[in-house]
Amino acid sequence: MQRLKEELLPSAVLHLIVHLIPLTMVSWLILAIGGSNDILKIILGGLLLTVLILLAEIFGGLTLVISLFNIRWISPENDPLVYTTVKGLANKNKVNIAKIGIIELDEPNAFVVSSFRGPPILLFTRGLIYYLTFSELQAITLYMLGYAQHELLPIVTMLSGLQSVGTRLSMEYVESNVKKSKSGIFKTILAGWGYLLFSAFNTQTIKSGKLMIHEAEAKTNELMDNPTAMITGLIKISFLLDTQRESYMRTGLISLKALMFQDPSIAVRDRVKLKEILNHYNIKIEKLINNTPIKVVKYAEIKLHIFEKYLIHEGIEKRIKKIIEASMKNDSTVIFGFNK
Repeated sequence: MQRLKEELLPSAVLHLIVHLIPLTMVSWLILAIGGSNDILKIILGGLLLTVLILLAEIFGGLTLVISLFNIRWISPENDPLVYTTVKGLANKNKVNIAKIGIIELDEPNAFVVSSFRGPPILLFTRGLIYYLTFSELQAITLYMLGYAQHELLPIVTMLSGLQSVGTRLSMEYVESNVKKSKSGIFKTILAGWGYLLFSAFNTQTIKSGKLMIHEAEAKTNELMDNPTAMITGLIKISFLLDTQRESYMRTGLISLKALMFQDPSIAVRDRVKLKEILNHYNIKIEKLINNTPIKVVKYAEIKLHIFEKYLIHEGIEKRIKKIIEASMKNDSTVIFGFNK
């Protein structure tokens, strides 16, 4: 914990300054209207406003994140397979999970979120449940439980929720950008304000998000008893995210990169690298996804929008390499040639 405090101290100071300076100006304006220019009152007013805003952020971050989803909460009665699979792995690894939910989205991905007041929540998209095998679902769940155990998760959830306010303001502009249509001056101005708000928390989100993912991933890879399922799950999710480029995952959920299993920006960026990996290991993606018809997107069409240009997750090739290296240390077997 002490190491985390030392590493994140600069980000915490920056977060405080981002609030304190503009709110002190607000305090000055309010007092000036009342006819007071007392410096001490202005500073105290700025500090009070800062404390109130920070408290609102701490208690409201999870709510902001959850509000981005259309969630179907599951139980042993309405979805026994997914519920018992996830709960069983959580209990085995001594992770307390508050809720498990299915996000009504066809794009495959998984999320984990948490507040400062309670256990984490695990979320899987409908697409992930549809495309993954049982063993792959277990592997992805185990990976997300690594996030769930990390002490930075409530902070990353809060920061991601705050950034989502900026992406909400900019979503129509981003959708126009992704679909290559005209956005209009009003949407552009709104997106500018949204990007400023998004950027205000970007440094803190990247710093804490990268640290959490790096440490959680290293721990999870050591515990992984089925590295093949982890690799095939990662390949499937990355490939399918790349084929659904106009999706809500890239427009409305882009502020949640640090809470996702796979960043769609990475999937789009690394599509050529993924193709090389598939060819190298003689993997037929059509068979891997059960011959489901997939729309192929031309390489020339790749373009990351402005909110996607910060990256928290590592590239696909590096993640696969780390899984293989961890499996070798654990004497686990990785089987390639999935087309057979």
